[in-house]
Amino acid sequence: MSTEKRPPRVLLVDDSDDTRELYREILSDRYDIVEAEDGRQALAEARERTPDVIVMDLSLPDMRGEDAIAELRRPDVPRIPVVVLSGHPEPRENRAGWDAYLVKPCLPNALADCLDRLLDARASAT
Repeated sequence: MSTEKRPPRVLLVDDSDDTRELYREILSDRYDIVEAEDGRQALAEARERTPDVIVMDLSLPDMRGEDAIAELRRPDVPRIPVVVLSGHPEPRENRAGWDAYLVKPCLPNALADCLDRLLDARASAT
């Protein structure tokens, strides 16, 4: 039986194949990356794969990112930190309850630092 700890699992949600590929390449050496291209797939992956943190675009083809986040914030769903990675330079009103807001294109180190802060905070809370 292996005692090796798995890397943190990050659910990367974006409808752009290029964006997902870029951030997957950047982050895959530090994190276990799971991908979704729309909100419904993101919700299914979050239920099935239980990520440690989610990186969510707000402009998705089937539902708004805010609506997907609101679904993840229901009382019967375990709390998963969410980083919004958006092309909108000004953050929208945070009614959905995300934990951090970054603007695309985001420097790889800035995203990784944000993920690490959220993961550390989550670990400290448990």
